[in-house]
Amino acid sequence: GNAHPHGIWSDGTTMWVADWIDGKIYAYNLATKARDAAKDFNTLNGAGNAHPHGIWSDGTIMWVADTDNDKIYAYDIHATPSTPSTPSTPSTPSTPSTPTEILSFFFPPPPRDTTPPTVVSVERTGNATTTDRALTWNVTFSEPVVVGADAHINYTSAANATIPDLGAVHDTMLVNVPGAVTGGSISVDLHHPITSGLLIELVAPDCTRFVIHNQTTAFLYQLRQPRDLGDLAGVGAAGQWTLHVSDHARYWNGTLNAWSLELESDGAVEGSGDTYAITRHVAGPGNHTLSLDGYDIRDRAGNRLVDADTAVNEPYLVVGAAARTCQTE
Repeated sequence: GNAHPHGIWSDGTTMWVADWIDGKIYAYNLATKARDAAKDFNTLNGAGNAHPHGIWSDGTIMWVADTDNDKIYAYDIHATPSTPSTPSTPSTPSTPSTPTEILSFFFPPPPRDTTPPTVVSVERTGNATTTDRALTWNVTFSEPVVVGADAHINYTSAANATIPDLGAVHDTMLVNVPGAVTGGSISVDLHHPITSGLLIELVAPDCTRFVIHNQTTAFLYQLRQPRDLGDLAGVGAAGQWTLHVSDHARYWNGTLNAWSLELESDGAVEGSGDTYAITRHVAGPGNHTLSLDGYDIRDRAGNRLVDADTAVNEPYLVVGAAARTCQTE
């Protein structure tokens, strides 16, 4: 026994050790270093003290804290069990007496703060006419918060676009996920009689190119097998992603039916305390509002910002914002 000791006290002669799994307090003779079973507290479970965690005594009362029920139990230390009978005959030792619980204390946990954080102020910063069409707002909350974001998204575009003979087609997706890419995949649904003549690339917002297919192995008319995007790890997730399909074989047209982009990011958002910089990418000129939908905003007590998608509704006009142009082949 006593395989899980978790509290100790001694009067100089006897040492008592609490075992929080057995629900028992073991006694040891300090002089002989041997168990003194006559002084064990064997039946704490009967008093509800099933998981003794810490003990102390003034020599008369043994005080025992229980790790599960927020109570402190007190026992008369002199009411310990009697010494079992000497096994001179094959008789059964007498049943130890139960320690007497004389009082207990209950310490209720402090009330939990359930007031959710709120948005106090919003200030737009930066130039709304930058080529990446990014708008940044400094958002101040009513208290220090932790801001996270959806780190896993799946976008699908039903392009339904012609792949012209010896020409190219582009299709774009606007992604608003903060942080850097940590993984993902892309699936392309297209039809073309001579697929070995196609160059298919995914172009990230910072113009990083990922080659999906490069005029090598032919596939039969269609490409739907997802391709892993692990090579794009570290690239910023937010902004415009472009699928570029070009035909390098004469005589045939094809069709880009659809494509889907699955991204995972680290969800990192710039800021700390009660102020964070929230950046949203927009498709083009016009009135745009900041939405906090998709962000997980909580205070230190775990309370979540309510109505995150409508917390900020002041429109900002984007004038003449041209999309970033990435060179393609």
